[in-house]
Amino acid sequence: MVRACCVPECSSGKNIPSHMFPKDAQRHKKWFEKLNMKPIENENEIKKLRICYKHFSDEDYSGSSSRRVLLHAAIPSLNIPHIVYMNVKHSEQHTNDEQQTLHNCIMQQESNRKVLAQHSMQLQKQEEILMEQQETIMRQQNDIENIKNTLAMSNPRHILGRITRKNLLSPTVKRLYSNIVEMKRDKRQLMKLVDKATVKSTTRKRNANSIDKAKFY
Repeated sequence: MVRACCVPECSSGKNIPSHMFPKDAQRHKKWFEKLNMKPIENENEIKKLRICYKHFSDEDYSGSSSRRVLLHAAIPSLNIPHIVYMNVKHSEQHTNDEQQTLHNCIMQQESNRKVLAQHSMQLQKQEEILMEQQETIMRQQNDIENIKNTLAMSNPRHILGRITRKNLLSPTVKRLYSNIVEMKRDKRQLMKLVDKATVKSTTRKRNANSIDKAKFY
């Protein structure tokens, strides 16, 4: 069976002189390298390959012009393709592998997009919760400032009763006001005790002075 030249981009037909690849593994590997072709390991496939005379120089032949014989050490050196080519079967397998790899990449990207969308939704919910908490804190701070200003100008008990009746205070601020009222009540009681103790001390001193004067006279 006549075979065409296996060198890529070679336009030679089947009816021109051609040569088989060397049987020696090192030599046919070197031929593949010189021709920019991916080596083939299967010997049966290598036996089917042919290279036409256009890829060898005149120095690669011996004999007369009517009957030339390719030298044992000859290596193809002419009309070499500049691009590295692969065998057809290997090329098809390589293409299938590339398609599978591309498909896997697309599926992975789709999975990553779904995960990213879920994370974005969770982040948005957390931001909404944080904003609500910040608004609550700001309202409480405003309540505290308003209460401080009101206490500075009015009776705390009267203001506290009026505000709590209107349910304008948060639970935290209500507890704060309760503590303030208790502290003021304790302060008044303490002042009363101090006043009583002062009166008793003064009375005792007066009595002691009276007794001393009576003894003197």
